[in-house]
Amino acid sequence: MATEKANLSDQLAAANSSVSASEVHGFITGWISSGAVWDSATEVFEQALETTLQGTLAKAATQTAEDVKTGLADMDFGFQVLLPEDENAINNRRVGLSEWCRGFLSGFGLTGRFQDAELSDEAKELLADFAQISQVDDEIPEDDENESDLTEITEYVRIGAVMIFTDCASKAVH
Repeated sequence: MATEKANLSDQLAAANSSVSASEVHGFITGWISSGAVWDSATEVFEQALETTLQGTLAKAATQTAEDVKTGLADMDFGFQVLLPEDENAINNRRVGLSEWCRGFLSGFGLTGRFQDAELSDEAKELLADFAQISQVDDEIPEDDENESDLTEITEYVRIGAVMIFTDCASKAVH
């Protein structure tokens, strides 16, 4: 995962993109979780994230999409949410989680594959929770309780993404 983050971050920086690797990873995960094919995402990706997807950045995004799909389908729950490393300040990681959730919601929603009524109650609840997490912008102090809370929320998001993928990726398009 560290190599994936470094490559994606490096390619975003080289493309002078203002979007974070966490948000891009979330977008890709949301797109794939809806059951959409990554090859069809280029134009939507560029418009939503205001980042041109070409050259080495396109290759990094495609590799990330392959890794995401493999992780989401892993029966041992091998999928990981791409966030700033644990050595970063808790607020940097909190921002990364919010950006990841915002990216997920964008990627999932922009596929246009589902109307709200077509989603299971669990998927709707998870998407609503992701929306709340994406809006968190309060600074939090560095302490063990907040570290534990952030770890727990991150794990909830990770498992939630797998559940949405499992619930939605194989459904027929409306």
